[in-house]
Amino acid sequence: MSRRRSAPSRKAPSRKAPSRKAPSGTASRRVLARVAQLLGLAGLAGVAATGVVVARAERRRRACTPDEVRAQLRERAAAAQARAAESPQR
Repeated sequence: MSRRRSAPSRKAPSRKAPSRKAPSGTASRRVLARVAQLLGLAGLAGVAATGVVVARAERRRRACTPDEVRAQLRERAAAAQARAAESPQR
């Protein structure tokens, strides 16, 4: 009795489509870490900008003598009184 060997299958090799896995925890962690970094940098930039504004204002205040400050306040008060006199009374 002779056995017949079955011929090898002639099917084309199957090409599987790349599987799309559900987003893993590491990908979302990376995104969250990136967002946290950007928020941290934005916060640092805001603190630095605030410091610059405060320093400029302090320099302006210290540059004036008390007499100059009084003169500026009197000018502002006079301007406010003039505006109040011009506007119609209710």
